[in-house]
Amino acid sequence: MSRVWLVTGANSGFGRAITEAAVAAERTPLRLPLGPDAVDAVTGHLDAVRAEVAAWEEVARDTGFDS
Repeated sequence: MSRVWLVTGANSGFGRAITEAAVAAERTPLRLPLGPDAVDAVTGHLDAVRAEVAAWEEVARDTGFDS
């Protein structure tokens, strides 16, 4: 699957660094949070999702159907 990136300011500085890292990466992220606040927000959301899945895991697995 190909992904399209839109990076503004890719001529120099931070924009160029992001572009070069994305092009060189074997797997690029679906979403790239920039800055500590954004990383903390995404990490917090993922932790909350993991906790919710863990809380409901037994019920979720018990609803599986054999095909």
